[in-house]
Amino acid sequence: MIVILYDTNCNLLYTIASNIKSGIESENKSCFLMSIGNIEYETLDLAECIIFGCKSGITPGITYNMSLCMEKTEDRYKNQKWKNKFASGFTTTGIHSVKIIEDFCNFSAKHSMIWIPQGHLAENEGTGMRGINKNKSYLGCISEENDFTPFFFGKRIAQQCRSVC
Repeated sequence: MIVILYDTNCNLLYTIASNIKSGIESENKSCFLMSIGNIEYETLDLAECIIFGCKSGITPGITYNMSLCMEKTEDRYKNQKWKNKFASGFTTTGIHSVKIIEDFCNFSAKHSMIWIPQGHLAENEGTGMRGINKNKSYLGCISEENDFTPFFFGKRIAQQCRSVC
């Protein structure tokens, strides 16, 4: 099972999370959307992959609520409970988007998780309607409205999980 853990303070973020979920499910992998307002840490413990998401705002880095959520994983960090679990991240477009993805990657590294990057080169992939990864984010998924990137990002994550698990 793949869990998408996202901050609920942005409708666009929910849309991106839902599109990632659709991409994952198109590869016949189960996926669960989990808002940080309704965290089930036991479910996160059982997941083979956790995809973290929060919006890009006016300050650099992850949202305050996501930071609080991450802080509550201290026991899991100390015991390396999430070691070798897959991880990735997504956010909305904005001036601090890359910083948010880097924060998710660093958090995952502390937990000894295995990071799955975007995996799509904007120059080489198009859908005929609109290019994939037009924001040229290679570490994670940075998306906006009417963007196909989250769907293909979800497909990639499902494929990576399937190839190892």
